[in-house]
Amino acid sequence: MGAHAQSGSRPASTASARVQRLDSAFALTPLPRQRRVWIYLPPDYAVTHRRYPVLYMHDGESVFDQATATGRQGPVEWQVDETLDATRQPCIVVAVASDPAHRMQEYNPREEGRAYLTFLVETLKPYIDQHYRTRPGQPYTYLAGSSLGGLITFYAGLYYPQVFGGLGVFSPSFWAVPGVQDDVRQTARPARHRRQRYYVYAGGQEARQAPNGQPVRMAADAQAVATLLRAQSGATVQVVINPDGRHGAQAWQQAFPAFYYWLRHE
Repeated sequence: MGAHAQSGSRPASTASARVQRLDSAFALTPLPRQRRVWIYLPPDYAVTHRRYPVLYMHDGESVFDQATATGRQGPVEWQVDETLDATRQPCIVVAVASDPAHRMQEYNPREEGRAYLTFLVETLKPYIDQHYRTRPGQPYTYLAGSSLGGLITFYAGLYYPQVFGGLGVFSPSFWAVPGVQDDVRQTARPARHRRQRYYVYAGGQEARQAPNGQPVRMAADAQAVATLLRAQSGATVQVVINPDGRHGAQAWQQAFPAFYYWLRHE
């Protein structure tokens, strides 16, 4: 695990040497914005001719490095690079930063979420496939995120089953969008979705208040949506509930290795 001094009140960098900033201002087309994007390349990338699966992730500032990480629990990162440094199943990881001014809109499928997913599918993925040695097919293209990032990851799976073969849906904020189960009933079909795999994680201590004021137990929400998705789509749906899990990067950091093992060994 790398550690590099950093000035100011931010902690030292914990990013692996294999993490690079792909761009500090990548065009978020079709949205009129730019965003930081990081890429993790496997340890043997420079010395082989192999092609690799790609895992795309939201909230990229918290994926690799505590020096850039944000969130309710402070500068806690997911340690995705440390997990992949230690694995025998290498993968490229592409992490797109979020922007607090637009995160609620970009990760909401009722607002700018469809445009944000268009960026991932029609702008970012083609760029990565053109410039890096990827395995671009659906079975080798993954997406993961947490909270609102888990919500938009789930909808990416619904809307783009031909693109994303593996989805990591961590602590999804289904409470933020009325009608999620209706969307599943209307959209999920075995003909389109049965070759997908969803890993749905939630913590038993995660609770929120829905827009209508009703209290929500996020684990129960996640379980209900996952059960319906499995029945409607024929997809492989793995549900993991941590009874003691709270909402935050500490829990997702702890949950990520099991997800990645499942993703690459199923």
